[in-house]
Amino acid sequence: MCTLTTCERSRCRLQVLEVKGLIGYFDLDPNRAIALALQAYAAQPGNAAFLQLFPLFVPDSVAQTLGFLFQHAAAQEGKETPDSLFAVAVSLIQARLTRGFAGYNESDVIHFTSQGRPECSLMLAVLAIQYLLLL
Repeated sequence: MCTLTTCERSRCRLQVLEVKGLIGYFDLDPNRAIALALQAYAAQPGNAAFLQLFPLFVPDSVAQTLGFLFQHAAAQEGKETPDSLFAVAVSLIQARLTRGFAGYNESDVIHFTSQGRPECSLMLAVLAIQYLLLL
């Protein structure tokens, strides 16, 4: 994953303020705004600038919306869950921008992440367990 320079962080802060203003001005549904942000991040999972956007939202809502995106991907017949969605989940957990696993134990996390591609699920499960241990 790439990191941001000071100049890029400043530019990101301005863009985050613009996004926040647009959400407020047009009275957009926050959950839909989260879904759009997650989908955009999944389209460019190596773009660390997206991580600056998620502190605008309630961490539990980010996790819940991410879960809905995983459910939607799993419901698509004949298609696998995209690796980029796993990459987004992992980066959000690593950056501590979601508290979605609070209240679950390790076996629950392994069960929930055992769907889909085994290598991605294992990576996500390991990171989720590490996250649980930090709570």
